[in-house]
Amino acid sequence: MMEKNNNKAQLSEIGMQLFRENGFANVTILEICKAAGVTRNAFYYHFSDKEDLLCFYFADVIPSQNELFEQILSLSSDWEKLWCLLEAHLQLMEREGVGITRALMKASLDNRETIVKDYVLTNTWCVPLIQNCIQTGVIQTPLSAEEVNFLMTRMLLGVIVSWCNKDGGFELVPTFRKTLYDFLQPNLNRIN
Repeated sequence: MMEKNNNKAQLSEIGMQLFRENGFANVTILEICKAAGVTRNAFYYHFSDKEDLLCFYFADVIPSQNELFEQILSLSSDWEKLWCLLEAHLQLMEREGVGITRALMKASLDNRETIVKDYVLTNTWCVPLIQNCIQTGVIQTPLSAEEVNFLMTRMLLGVIVSWCNKDGGFELVPTFRKTLYDFLQPNLNRIN
């Protein structure tokens, strides 16, 4: 039985473990409750459904990536930093797999709180890096950093959704890299 003060986080971890082992669509709330040793009422006290559990997990995972972000931000060029932040996001989706990523994208379309809103493609992380790349001539565009970030985010989501729709039928990171490079056409000779 789980301790009361850690119920939500532990329930989330157990649910994610079952999703990874059996596929998101194949796991029921009752199975999560049985594995966690809690009642359905306890589950519904913390989560409204499986998608809510999934979103909670990812909202919790992202802040725990601070060490990774610190490593990325220690890179020498802003372009490298930007690419590595994007790549880390894509690698997380690949690690979790198509089924979990598909469920997360669906939850995002249902306007739930998810990593699509809160992850690395935020004003906090990417806009300053894009702005620096524009100022140094690595990215040459008439668009503002905010506009580039907005479009880049939509392209990233589009590639992820396509990857899910094709059941992981193509390599996620190289496909997005080509898409991003085609869009921004970075002048890599200008990188410090």
